[in-house]
Amino acid sequence: MQYQKLFLELRDSDYDTDAKRYNIQLKSQDIRNPSEVVFESVTVRVDEDSDYLLIHSNALADIARRRPAGTNDKYGNVVYVLNPKERILRSTTSTTTQSGGNSGDGSDSAIELIPDLKLWLDFDPSRALDATYQETPNLGDTVRYCYNRSPADNTMLFVTNKDFEIMQIGSNAMRGMGSTQSWAQAVDASLPNYYAGQTFTTCYVIHTPPTYQHAPMVNFYSLKTELRSGATIVVYDEFGNLSTIAGMNWLPSQSYLMTFRRQAGTQDHDGDGNVDDWEFYVRIERLSTGESVTDIVRRGKDPTGNTGWYMSAANYHFTHVQGPIISFDGNDASHELNAEAWLRNVYAGEAVSASSEEVTTTVESYQLFSKDRKVIRCRQNSHTMHSIDISFTNNGVSVKPASGIIELLIKS
Repeated sequence: MQYQKLFLELRDSDYDTDAKRYNIQLKSQDIRNPSEVVFESVTVRVDEDSDYLLIHSNALADIARRRPAGTNDKYGNVVYVLNPKERILRSTTSTTTQSGGNSGDGSDSAIELIPDLKLWLDFDPSRALDATYQETPNLGDTVRYCYNRSPADNTMLFVTNKDFEIMQIGSNAMRGMGSTQSWAQAVDASLPNYYAGQTFTTCYVIHTPPTYQHAPMVNFYSLKTELRSGATIVVYDEFGNLSTIAGMNWLPSQSYLMTFRRQAGTQDHDGDGNVDDWEFYVRIERLSTGESVTDIVRRGKDPTGNTGWYMSAANYHFTHVQGPIISFDGNDASHELNAEAWLRNVYAGEAVSASSEEVTTTVESYQLFSKDRKVIRCRQNSHTMHSIDISFTNNGVSVKPASGIIELLIKS
């Protein structure tokens, strides 16, 4: 018996507006001859409150041993009834400005203006949720799901394999997450995960462990970084070899701002007599003093590779605190300055807004959540599942959630 867990994200790119359903590709999952498909939980965000939502799927109905229930006017393809055990009213307030942020001011609006913004993880209570999708307003709250902040890529979702905790970085309002459990990591395994081209910039804050020890930080395929027990910081190159950041010795229980810029090569790193095509520019700043070091090291793997992105590694303990992350395509200097300034501002407990006329808009939505388990037993010798269609209705009317996750367990 083989078990496979899936988190089906409801993405706009998978939605067929004519058919009013999601068509989610599963070819990469290689699901063959499933014996059971189990709904473990469902959460969706919708514009209007609802006492129930019917979830339909022709693909699951076709492989079910017993035909699922139908409705008044539709043949049997109702595979799940979302009767919300909990509902949360969310009020999202957005502020726009006429001129936007100035270069290096680190305002929210300056970050919002970064094109191709891949990551903006800020661990805000509304975007760092626990195992039951509840917000985490307090330090010490457990966290399992870390969502991106808009307008960053809304397909990015980091899920932890253990209960992490919300922790404070510095003495002000910066939030991050860490873990006291063994073998803990966070991963975004839902594709696509890649940069659009060969250059990108990533800035993040970490708080180091209380003692010198090996602590993997981020592993975004092309960018893999670690704290080493000998007080050094390393970056992995495209062959898996380690490049040590020159002049950098990290100290325990300190907060650092780290910038990694994958840029066109300026040096011959491999000794072949030619300037490398790509390389990493690295800048590491100790936030309590402002002291910094810079270095240029060998490049990592091809950033256009499509694979899972990780925080830490499953075979290590998560002994540091991971703080906010900003990452984007390209090497625009003003965007890099704004990303670094924004992280410094949050660490210092300062909120910076652009000095221009502001327009505030509040949008309300409802998050519906259910952990009712539903088991669909499949016919023998069911075909390989290449895709799955999902649609939602209420009172016979199609409903398109703004976002959502369906947690499935596949038994084969």
